[in-house]
Amino acid sequence: MTTPASSPNPSALTVLLAAPGTMNAVRDALTDWSAVGLVQPFLWIDSSGVQPHHVPALGIADGRPHGTTVQHALSGTRYARIRICSLVPLLGANDDPATTPVDAAVEAQIAQLVLANAQAKVELVRCLVARPDAAPRSEVAREGWHNILISPEDSRGPGLGRTVFTEDDDPLHVAGPAAAAIAGLTGLWTGIGEAPLDDVSPPPGRTVRLARTFTRGFTAAEVEQQVRAGVLTTEDGLPAPRQQSAMSVHAEDVPAATSAMASALWHKHRSILRGPRATAAPETAQEIGGGQAFKMFMGFLWNSLKGSPTRWYTGVVHAVSSATAKVTHEMVFGAAPSSYAVVVGGVRADGNPAGWEDLALASSQMSEALNQGQHQQAAPADLSTVMKDYVAGAMTLADGGDHAHGMPPIQIGPDRAVLRDPSDCAPGPQDNLQIPTHLVDQVGYPSLHPSDLLGTQMARARLGEASRNQHLAVEADRVDAEIQGWQQRFARSYPVQVGNTLVRQIQSTAGEVRSLLNNIQSAAEVPDLSGEIQAKQRSLALAMRIVLGAFLVFLAADIVVAVKDLILVKHAVWIGIGLLLLWLIVTGAMFFTGQRALFGELHRRRVAAGQAEVNRENLRHASNDLKRLTETYGHYLVWSRIAGAAIAQPFGPAPQVAPDPEPISAGLPMATRFGVAEVQPDQVSRAVVTIRRDLYRIGWMTVPWEQLLAEAGARIGPDGYEVSERPDRLFGMAPGPQSLLSRWADVLEHQGTGTTSGNQIWQYVLGTFDGPQAELKESLVTQVRVGAGGPRGVTSQPMADFMANVDLAGQAGQVGPQSFDGAVLSVGARMGSRTAVTQQWSRGSGSGLARTVVLVQLGDGFPDYELAMLDQSLDAPQHTQAKLGSEDAATWTF
Repeated sequence: MTTPASSPNPSALTVLLAAPGTMNAVRDALTDWSAVGLVQPFLWIDSSGVQPHHVPALGIADGRPHGTTVQHALSGTRYARIRICSLVPLLGANDDPATTPVDAAVEAQIAQLVLANAQAKVELVRCLVARPDAAPRSEVAREGWHNILISPEDSRGPGLGRTVFTEDDDPLHVAGPAAAAIAGLTGLWTGIGEAPLDDVSPPPGRTVRLARTFTRGFTAAEVEQQVRAGVLTTEDGLPAPRQQSAMSVHAEDVPAATSAMASALWHKHRSILRGPRATAAPETAQEIGGGQAFKMFMGFLWNSLKGSPTRWYTGVVHAVSSATAKVTHEMVFGAAPSSYAVVVGGVRADGNPAGWEDLALASSQMSEALNQGQHQQAAPADLSTVMKDYVAGAMTLADGGDHAHGMPPIQIGPDRAVLRDPSDCAPGPQDNLQIPTHLVDQVGYPSLHPSDLLGTQMARARLGEASRNQHLAVEADRVDAEIQGWQQRFARSYPVQVGNTLVRQIQSTAGEVRSLLNNIQSAAEVPDLSGEIQAKQRSLALAMRIVLGAFLVFLAADIVVAVKDLILVKHAVWIGIGLLLLWLIVTGAMFFTGQRALFGELHRRRVAAGQAEVNRENLRHASNDLKRLTETYGHYLVWSRIAGAAIAQPFGPAPQVAPDPEPISAGLPMATRFGVAEVQPDQVSRAVVTIRRDLYRIGWMTVPWEQLLAEAGARIGPDGYEVSERPDRLFGMAPGPQSLLSRWADVLEHQGTGTTSGNQIWQYVLGTFDGPQAELKESLVTQVRVGAGGPRGVTSQPMADFMANVDLAGQAGQVGPQSFDGAVLSVGARMGSRTAVTQQWSRGSGSGLARTVVLVQLGDGFPDYELAMLDQSLDAPQHTQAKLGSEDAATWTF
């Protein structure tokens, strides 16, 4: 298992020096603990291999030893402090090679080598590993060093019972307690980084101090993971954020809230929906003059006599057709015939129904054709502000903040309101509807997003066609029913409310373009006479020929009668004039009565001809609108996906934390214990509620959203440098397969929103555990799982039992006076105060809920002759050793 703060302290280095023998067991224990992250990297020097100018060593990190030299280790890293610890075994017989201490000259050589090669503070410590039955030694302590005698005892904690090592204990069994004590005395425990003798000068003479250490550590990864998941998730609903001392509320009428926000968006950006339009002067009825009417009458009569009345009809109608309309129609149809078919007929060139992407391309081509030759070309639509406000509306519904001017939060009485379901603010990737693989070719989409109203409409239309295939009918009908229910589920969401207005305007504008094109076409085309019109014209011409024939017959009879003098010539003339007038009246009446439809068509065409310029201008405006609206729809789809991903996981997915390993107990003394905090579901739930209430404030989405934008460039990849410094540029980018905007949306949908903001917020939460939420922190770690050893395996302990008075930062005086075991002291020293604990050094480190505490207890210094294992019959050794104040020590710095 690893300790809470597992990063090593590169500013300090611990160098352990020992002779070969029983102290190798200390090295093995420390190596094992290093493998599970309990201790920091260290150097181990075997004194038997030390040469005058070459000091080989083992660098041990993460449980893996590697060969090096002291010189290389010191040159590779700059350390602020180096602790040299010589291990002195005071065990068993004096002449046992396995318990031979390091020679004084070797100790001095190592110390001088370190001082010469490192600009660092150097601490010199000799740890005496003793057992009460140790044979007398001629030398125990050395001047210039801290001589620390590790008390030969083991105990769960201060003030509790202890076990004293005896001659029956194998020297190798003492290695574990000794290694734990050495780790505490030299700052080896991971995360601690300090030692009790740092910056403390060695006492004068051959002075010895008794010491013992206690260590406790526990991890809490599982507890932290559950608390973090509960605090930062939105799966159970968005929080009701705080506003000063008041809490916001959740809006129950979701459709009213989302439609109000959508209306505010489109009211603010209504110019996006519809541009200007030209208007024509009112058309008044135009009377046909007598001369023009007589000319038309005679023209029809003449063509009737020639047998071609329909040609006359066509010529009269075409005479009032608009040349402007004809030019406009030819311009549109000639420049982009496929676009014309898409807009007017709703079909693509291959005959399949046109989708919104086809309409977008067609409107763009048509707009380009109509804008040719204009003095002022239509500028591309700047949709960045619209999309910023669109996303801001979704965030306002989620957190109640004022994210966009003119789009205020929802109010319920005096309280701000937010939506409970993130999908109502913006459906996320989890809300996409997957189309079965075998229907993708028929539908044209592998998946559908709730905001893609036009895509869903097209998918259902294609499923309707697929249902005619007997092999696909059942599945197509099932998927269509699923889509219908899926649409109803998200119909009240904010993106769908926004999309409804946009789609209605797209459809309305497309209908307007079709109507204008039809009007222009009608004004430009030569009339296509139907069979009914041709029959009417031929009937009218036949009737007029019959009347003309009757007139000619009667006129001829009148002339014959006059020639035969049956009547006077004068009377014959008047009769002829009367017949002529009668013929004119009858045929005129027949003509004007029979050509009422003609006169209506002429009036319509005169109006259409007058509207030609207006229609052309309005067609240009409407085409520009359609282009802008379809572009807006494309932007809207991409930003809907982005907003959905951001609100679904504002703090990113929950990090995958490795479960806490089972606690270890093998090889650890009673004074050293490492465990795992147990999850207490009730306490976790209480903590989540408390933290969320204090953490989420009005506008809380701002931080994760800004972080998401800031990371966009890096997450897109190398091409994302364009937006790394100015992520706001994304709002002005058009979507497309190679667009950075679309690529970012794909990353968010498939990889999630990233954990940076979540980590930042969680670090803030962890920081409160050492401040206002300290009590909450304690409530989360009330039970610790520890290794029990033997068949019991793992057992659970209350935190107080686990700590066993080791956490003495505020309890040192509460357990009363303490003392060391005096078995290693002479009888006289035991009678004095040499066994009293006079100094308590405690340090702790933590990462989140996890914690490591080291307590080192020290006694006052005393001369080494008060030790029971010092041979009093021998004079003090006279061999050379480095002493404070001696020539050898003159170059040392402390």
